[in-house]
Amino acid sequence: MRVHKDLFETSGQDKIHVDEIAVAPGLLLGGAVIVESGSNTDGEWIRFGNGLQACWIASLLLIYHAAHMLRKTWTYPKPFVERPAVIPVAAEYSSVNAAREIDIINYSPPTNTHAVIAVHTSASLSPYSSGDTRDTTVFAIGRWK
Repeated sequence: MRVHKDLFETSGQDKIHVDEIAVAPGLLLGGAVIVESGSNTDGEWIRFGNGLQACWIASLLLIYHAAHMLRKTWTYPKPFVERPAVIPVAAEYSSVNAAREIDIINYSPPTNTHAVIAVHTSASLSPYSSGDTRDTTVFAIGRWK
């Protein structure tokens, strides 16, 4: 975990003090400074002083769940205080023919600690087999305080 305290070397001018953290004005997002960022086995995160948090995982491997579904539960690297918006995006790797996939979805409503991500095919297309996988990138954005 990295806590951002002094992000630019300056002679002291042009600094803004936000929550006792001194940063150059160019590092503010809508007036909010990055107060924490880091990574763990569940992905990466950035926390802003205004309470906004973004989490992502570059590679979430969906695995066989049923004949027409691959899925995986993603635990965010840092929890949110309320349910975030979760956006799954297809990554490049797939052990199956991606043309038969309909879409990548949030399988159930996300919680403040995790999301279940799935990809499925229609019943008219060939089913998945045990061992099939699909690599997915997932983003979540919400509030940490």
